Amino acid sequence: MGALVGAVPILIPSPALGNPLHLVGSTRLDSRLTQYAFSTPSVTGVTDTRVLFPSGYATHPRRRYPVLYLLHGALDDDTAWTTKGQAEQLTAPYPVIVVMPSSGTSGGYTNWYNGGA
Repeated sequence: MGALVGAVPILIPSPALGNPLHLVGSTRLDSRLTQYAFSTPSVTGVTDTRVLFPSGYATHPRRRYPVLYLLHGALDDDTAWTTKGQAEQLTAPYPVIVVMPSSGTSGGYTNWYNGGA
């Protein structure tokens, strides 16, 4: 169930557990910031997500951290909080994992079950 990506362990749900989320790729952007790409049958195309890890995260593999989700506004994407919002600088002193997913061009973080019917 766990995966080691860029020397940083992250949990990726297994398809055997009923969540067909697949890691397509990852790019380490700096010592704290990693860009991930995921695919799932629930969403068309690839979903990009940026994750900021706290300093020293890799050296404490068993420590648990709180997670802060930063959702971008309209017409932005997963890069907005790090390129426009100073998320990396503002969270640097805190032991928190920051997850910044992209909602796609028209998803808006909604779960349109059954096409919204």
